[in-house]
Amino acid sequence: MTRMIRRYMVPLLTFVGLAVASVSHSAELTVYYGATREHMEPVLKAFADAHPQITVKSFRAPTEELAATMDMELKAGRPKFDVICSVYSPIWTLQQRYKSFRRLSPREGEHILQGLRDPEGIQVPFGFGIYVIQHNTKLVSKAEAPRKWADLLDPKWNNKIVLADPRSSGSVHALVWYITQHMAPKGTPYGWAYFEELKKLNPRYVASHGTIGEMVNIGERPIGLQVMQVVETAVAKGEPIWWTFPEDGIPAETSMIAVRADSPNQKAADDFTNFMVSKEGQSAISRHMGFSPVRDDIPFAYKDGTQVKNLNVIRRDDIWIANNRADVIARFRDIIK
Repeated sequence: MTRMIRRYMVPLLTFVGLAVASVSHSAELTVYYGATREHMEPVLKAFADAHPQITVKSFRAPTEELAATMDMELKAGRPKFDVICSVYSPIWTLQQRYKSFRRLSPREGEHILQGLRDPEGIQVPFGFGIYVIQHNTKLVSKAEAPRKWADLLDPKWNNKIVLADPRSSGSVHALVWYITQHMAPKGTPYGWAYFEELKKLNPRYVASHGTIGEMVNIGERPIGLQVMQVVETAVAKGEPIWWTFPEDGIPAETSMIAVRADSPNQKAADDFTNFMVSKEGQSAISRHMGFSPVRDDIPFAYKDGTQVKNLNVIRRDDIWIANNRADVIARFRDIIK
């Protein structure tokens, strides 16, 4: 297993930006992240450009694989990361297990929306993403596109749906929680029965939301259960993609930063955290990643003009997800087989 991870990491370890001969790099920073490369790397480059004295390295993997990699590194006493950018639950789980992260007090942290803050101060939010229904506009008209999660169970979507596999993706746990827990009291079709019914339509489960975007774009699967940042990137590129905000509710997740307590690069990690919550950093994150800003002093709207405040957005229960992750994965292993 160790050899496999080492081979996997080498080609994905990226140096962000090129060193200019006249610049002396006095510090290093290794950032692990679970977002798609095309979304995160421009943000890392913006940080590197603003801090030319810091050599930035990065490692990307789907969230569940990333969490497993960090767990193995911490268990072996040889962690390679300084900073992790991920959703809340994997960081929380690692903190409970290893106490590996320290409290953070970012500059201008008072502008972070109160409802997004980590009460323990271990994690700092840097982006707010939502889950939507994506469709290929060449194959599905806006009038025909599903408007609710419940609409996806219509037999006409047989062999047409793609979604992320909870065994490899962290973000999809927001949708799983929403359907199986938050909406369960409303009865049929929600609860675990929803995914049992969805199984009858032969959905495709894939490792990441980037793969979902690719499959919907080429029409291999014209309907995708998708994170908004991937949709907005596709629309900006002129791809035949649009989306609906599900009327039966929109699960949302907050992406967080955490700093390893025994990292030798604490100053660089603080500089990175401060950048990510600064107006400059938030602008780069919104532009490249499609996240809603976490600050209370930055206006933001999606590409169709919709503002978050006008949507039925429900923040996912990160603690439930962290505590029930293994059970959810086991449940899906039975459903998908």
